[in-house]
Amino acid sequence: MATVSGRKQGSNPHPLKSTRRPAAPKFNIISKPNDWTKSVADLKRAIDEGEPSEMRLLQRDYWEALNVILNEMKGPVTGHKKPQLRSWMRYSIGRSGFNLAGALNVQKKWIRAELYIRKSQAKAHFQLLLEQETRSKARSATS
Repeated sequence: MATVSGRKQGSNPHPLKSTRRPAAPKFNIISKPNDWTKSVADLKRAIDEGEPSEMRLLQRDYWEALNVILNEMKGPVTGHKKPQLRSWMRYSIGRSGFNLAGALNVQKKWIRAELYIRKSQAKAHFQLLLEQETRSKARSATS
């Protein structure tokens, strides 16, 4: 054999390290993907692209009417959003990390407003809101 730099060609340059690699594990397939995910996606697409139900139209009409009221009030929450065919809408309140959402359930006949606080200080901000509520109630009771 020819030598390169004083060692035999093809020899291991680090004699204490093995040049053999461990055998790769062999995995046996026990389950293959089925068409469930595809069928759910197809169903969702058909619902989204089809004619909206009467309930979806009623939800959109509600959000459209709420948007008009919000705009007339000229407050920090505006209705400059496209009314959606769904049971909820999210509104910006002018402060990052905070959102106001409206939700409605036509069948159970309820409507609610939800405040979402999405920052690392969410618990501290929530505590401040509770303290503000307590002060506000105390002022109302003395008035």
